[in-house]
Amino acid sequence: MGFKRYPDTALITWMSGAGTIISTTGAYSEGTLTTLSIICNAQPASERYAIDNDGNKKRIRYDISMPLVTASVDVSTAQVTYESEKFTLLNLMNYQLHSEGILI
Repeated sequence: MGFKRYPDTALITWMSGAGTIISTTGAYSEGTLTTLSIICNAQPASERYAIDNDGNKKRIRYDISMPLVTASVDVSTAQVTYESEKFTLLNLMNYQLHSEGILI
């Protein structure tokens, strides 16, 4: 029996291009909903807290690692669906061969 580095799956959804100016009309774009299916390793976090994008203290629910994400994920609008539950993706850090994030 082998070891699976990324035994879990999740969906990352975000609005790409939101708030950008459409040059022909001068109006702001509402953006396009983008969904990315990933394989990952989600580890529960215990008794750790972080400050969310609105400045509120939130409990960290999961630390998540995955193969390198090359898409431009807008973390300010990103949500992650993992085990049928939605979480806010607080940050997404890219390293040489993998990415890591925090779910609140």
